[in-house]
Amino acid sequence: MKNLSFKNTKTLWPLFILTPVLLAVVISNQNSLDIQFKILQVAALIYLIFTTLYHLKDKTLTFEILIEYILLAALALVII
Repeated sequence: MKNLSFKNTKTLWPLFILTPVLLAVVISNQNSLDIQFKILQVAALIYLIFTTLYHLKDKTLTFEILIEYILLAALALVII
């Protein structure tokens, strides 16, 4: 496993910023499951985009990593 460095973490900052924002929107819309599910879909898509960009920039993207991220995003959608 590659050592974790902070040189490419600029790509992941939107995840750290958007996660609390999306969580707050989900909590504020507790009465609307439809809106909550749509927000979760957006969050899963953002997760896939930024993690893929991170690995593309780091030149470590493999098919297995991409499948792992897709399955994690799908699992998050199925759990609800």
